[in-house]
Amino acid sequence: RSLRVIIASVNRTLRGWFEYFKHTDVATVFPGLDGGLRRRLRRILLKWHKQHRHNGKRSAHQRWPNAFFARQGLYSLATAHALLRQSARR
Repeated sequence: RSLRVIIASVNRTLRGWFEYFKHTDVATVFPGLDGGLRRRLRRILLKWHKQHRHNGKRSAHQRWPNAFFARQGLYSLATAHALLRQSARR
């Protein structure tokens, strides 16, 4: 499967989670979930590229930064929660 297919599948689940938990007071959980998901996606990419995590070259985080996943369309729980809070303040 391609990365875009994986992200599309994950996004459906993330949007469902967000709709269920969006009114939680524990907003600090969202960045951790986002980070863990990106780490898992980086491991998948490393496996596809047949590289180990620490091979002396750029780290996976440098090779595929958070902005890379945003460009690929990965849904961010933390960003969605921040946008929800902004619109609620108006």
